[in-house]
Amino acid sequence: MKTCFIYCRKSSEDKDRQILSLDDQERTCKEVAEDKGFIVLGIYKESKSAKRPDQRPEFKSMVDRVGKGEATYIVCWKADRLC
Repeated sequence: MKTCFIYCRKSSEDKDRQILSLDDQERTCKEVAEDKGFIVLGIYKESKSAKRPDQRPEFKSMVDRVGKGEATYIVCWKADRLC
């Protein structure tokens, strides 16, 4: 079974840059997941900077679940949302 989580992040520092809103990121990721035939098991959203990974509880929760084998894939709008 092709399962995934969706992760959306908008940095609090992105105010001056054009970046998709969390809802737009979610919509785009859902379309990608559907196109790939993935079953979405959860959607994680954060509005935090990624400078300190210990400050992203949603990300940590998602990664913990991936580590337990609950999902095979993570779908995000851009790979830099994960780092």
